[in-house]
Order: sequence, then C-alpha cells, then structure tokens
Amino acid sequence: MKSNYDELIKQFLAACGTKHIDLKSKSFLEEFSNWLKERKEVGEKYVSIISNFELFKDNSKCAEVNKGIEDSVTLPYHTKLLTPYIDVNKVDDPNRVIDAEFSIYKNNKLPIISTKDVKIQVIPNNKIMTYMTQNPYDSQMLGGWNNLHNSGRNNIVVGIYGKEYDKDKSKKKDILLRFRKQLDNNFREIEYVLNDEYFCVVGTKQRKR
Repeated sequence: MKSNYDELIKQFLAACGTKHIDLKSKSFLEEFSNWLKERKEVGEKYVSIISNFELFKDNSKCAEVNKGIEDSVTLPYHTKLLTPYIDVNKVDDPNRVIDAEFSIYKNNKLPIISTKDVKIQVIPNNKIMTYMTQNPYDSQMLGGWNNLHNSGRNNIVVGIYGKEYDKDKSKKKDILLRFRKQLDNNFREIEYVLNDEYFCVVGTKQRKR
C-alpha cells in the first residue's frame, strides 16, 4: 500500500498559504489533524450535494479513484475504492478495495488498472460504470478523464470543495475549469456555496447500462 500523506500535506499548506513550516512540530500536527477532520466533514456535505443533483449513485458500479482513508468521501457507502492508498484492513468490506494504479489507455481511451501482479488490465463497463474523484492532487491526476466522458461509455464525477477563505481556491477552480473545457455537452456543472464552504462539480449526465 502506498501513502498519500505527502500529497495531503501539500494540499494543507496550499490551502493555508504556508510555505515554510516545521512538519514535526506539535502545532503543525494539531493544525493538520484539525484540517483533515474539517475537510472530512465538508466532504460529507459534498456527497450529499452530488447525490441531490443525481451525479452520484451509491452502488458497486461506481468507483472513487485515488483517494485514501483521510480524503475519501465514499467510505460509508457501497462504491468501489480504486486506489493504492487504502489499507483493506481499515475498510468494513475489503472486497470494495481495488488496490491498483488507475489510468486511461492512450490508444483506445479505455480505463485500465495496473497492480503488482497484473501489468495492465482493462476495466469492463459491467464492472465499473462511473468514476469519481475530488480535490485532485494535481492536474495530471485527471489525465484522460475527459476521454472517459467523451467516449460515451462511462460516467465521471470530478469536483472540488473547501473553505471560501482557502488560499488555493482559485487554483483548484482553474484546474476544474480547464478540465471542463475538454468535455462534450453531455454534462452537468454545479457551483454551490453553503455558509463559508464552496463546492464545484462537473459530472456526466448519468448514462445507464
């Protein structure tokens, strides 16, 4: 199992606008822990919003991609967890976890996974129909996701959320905007503000198989 701890620290520092900090200090550990807890609570609201707008359906044909225990938003649900960042022993149903690297095959635009045992394996639609992720660690994390949507074979849900005062809000929105411009017209876009929290999502108008 890989760790996404460094990626989470980068996101924390970007949100706070801090560049230099003692990562071993007690104050950092407390602030970082509180930030993770706070983001987990905002993530719960994010799932409610995308559910209300019918972009998210809780079933085993939906997979949350490349998230760990700390930043997953679907742990209480029945979705697949397609990620190298989750210890199966920390999930109620280990069968939900697909411990693999996810990517989009360049030649035929199909979703693929690679594991320690299998170099490349195509994921059939009858296994996973919808792929979702949120607050991507960088723009590269969304590489090829537009092809999933534009192919007409799969649904995607890509979003960002956080606090209105976060220093990285504009950068995150810019990444999502540039991604949205790569999609055809069969998608929904949501921008929502609740008190001091913001939510932005683009997702396929749900296709059924």
